[in-house]
Amino acid sequence: MATKNEARSKSDPTGSVWRLARATGETVAPVLLFGPDGAIGGVEDASARRWTLRDDELVILADDGVAKLAFSGGDPTSAARLVGGVVGGPAGQLALERIALPSGRTIGLPAHAETTEIVRDRVSAKRENLVIIRAGKGSLHRDWARDLADADRNWDLFVSWYDDADPDPTDDCDYLAIQRDVRKFAAFHQIFETRPDFREYRQVWLPDDDLAVSRSAINHLFEICRRHRLDLAQPALDEASHLTYPITRKDPRFTLRFTNFVEVMCPVFSADALAVCIEGFRSTVSSWGLDLIWPSLLSGVGRIAIVDDVTVTHTRPVGGLYDRAAAFAEMQDLLRAYGRDPERRAEPVVFGGCFAGTRL
Repeated sequence: MATKNEARSKSDPTGSVWRLARATGETVAPVLLFGPDGAIGGVEDASARRWTLRDDELVILADDGVAKLAFSGGDPTSAARLVGGVVGGPAGQLALERIALPSGRTIGLPAHAETTEIVRDRVSAKRENLVIIRAGKGSLHRDWARDLADADRNWDLFVSWYDDADPDPTDDCDYLAIQRDVRKFAAFHQIFETRPDFREYRQVWLPDDDLAVSRSAINHLFEICRRHRLDLAQPALDEASHLTYPITRKDPRFTLRFTNFVEVMCPVFSADALAVCIEGFRSTVSSWGLDLIWPSLLSGVGRIAIVDDVTVTHTRPVGGLYDRAAAFAEMQDLLRAYGRDPERRAEPVVFGGCFAGTRL
C-alpha cells in the first residue's frame, strides 16, 4: 500500500465527490467523498471505507484494509470519469463519475443568489472562532449574558438578518448582512461563498436565534471543541428547553459524549468539517435531513460530540416557521440523494464520553 507521503506526492483526490456506477449506468453508491488521510465519507458500505493511490490507479479499500476496487483512466484531481472494477475481476465493469455534493438544488429546490453584501465589518484582526446567527427582531443574541469582556472573547459575531424590520443599528456585532429571502443554511452557504476568508476561522458555531446562552459559555464551548479536536459538536440542551431529540438533553454524568448525531439547531464545525459539509447547505429550505447526513460525510474523518459541560436553553417550540410536511418531504428527498432509505434512518447513539469531573 502506498504510504501517506507517497500518496500526497501523486495526484490527490482529497475533497472530491463521486458517484459509483455500473457500466450500464445503474448507481451503486450515489456519494463517495474522498476525505483527507484516505478516509471515505458519504457511504456506509464496509467494502468502501478508505482510498489510496497505487501506481496509476485509485484504489478503494474495505474496512480490513484489503483492496476491493481499482480505477484508472485519468488524473483523479481533474478527471470527470474513471473506469475500473473489482480487483482481480474484469476491467470496465464500474465507473467513478465526479459530481457535486447533493444539496437542496440537487433535489429540485430553487436556487438563491450566490452573493451576500456584508454591510458591517468591524474586524481588523480576526479572533480564532466565528459565531454566525440568523437573527430577527426577537433574536436572543442581544440578551446573551455579558459575563465576558470583549477583549476575552475567542469568537467574532456575524449577524445574518432575516426580518422585514431593519436591524437595530446599535446591535453589538462584528459583521452584519441582510439576508431576507433565503433560509438558514442556504444563507450560510452564501456567506462563505462571498467571504472565502471566513474559512480561515478555526471553528464556526451556527446557532438558531432562540437559544439563551452566555458569552463565557460560548468561549468554553469553542475551547472544549479545540482541546478534544472535535470536528462536529453542539452544546447540550438544559431541562427548560423545547426538545426534539432526547440525546441532545444534558446528561449530568458527562462533560461530553461522543455520538453519531449533532442537531441543525446549533452545530459547531471545525474548519475541515465545514469544508466537507458546506456544499450540502446550498439551496436548503428547512435544513431537515442535513444533520442525518453530516456524520456519514465525516465518517473516518472527524470526531463528533455533544458537549454536556456547556448548555443552552432552546426557548421556542420546534418547527414553527415553516411547513412541516414540506420539510419532511425535503428530508426524504435529501436522504435518497445520498443513498439512504428514509424509512430506515439510523438512531442517534452515544459511543462513550468523558465523565463529569474529567479535566477539560
